Amino acid sequence: MLNEVVRQAEDLRKANLSLSEDVAADRSGFYKRHTAAIAALLERAEQVDDLRILLARVIVQYTDQASITEKQRVRVQGYEKDLGESRTKTAKEVEGLREMTEGLFKVRVAERDAERNRQEYIRRIAELEQRILYLKEKLDKQPTRRTRTK
Repeated sequence: MLNEVVRQAEDLRKANLSLSEDVAADRSGFYKRHTAAIAALLERAEQVDDLRILLARVIVQYTDQASITEKQRVRVQGYEKDLGESRTKTAKEVEGLREMTEGLFKVRVAERDAERNRQEYIRRIAELEQRILYLKEKLDKQPTRRTRTK
């Protein structure tokens, strides 16, 4: 029986040792898992903070870009207005140039016709002068009639 008690005591010591080892392994595993989970949470929290900072930067950039875009839109509208006014002014000036060109054409036609008429008059005058000279010569060649004096 003593052997039996010694054997049971030995079995109990082994079981106790095994239990202690299992509890220690369990605690060690729990500690490792818990530490890993906390480390993962801390890393994730750091990532979330980085993303929040990035989001704040993106929002600021978006706001800046929206402001720039609005300013550009206003500037473009001003350019479009100026362009429209310029087109209207240019159309009026082109119409004025067309009228002036038409007027110049009419003046040139009138000047051409006047020059043609002038040339014709000069030719007629030359013809008349020739005729006058011819008639004068004819008169000079004829004997002159003397008028009688009483």
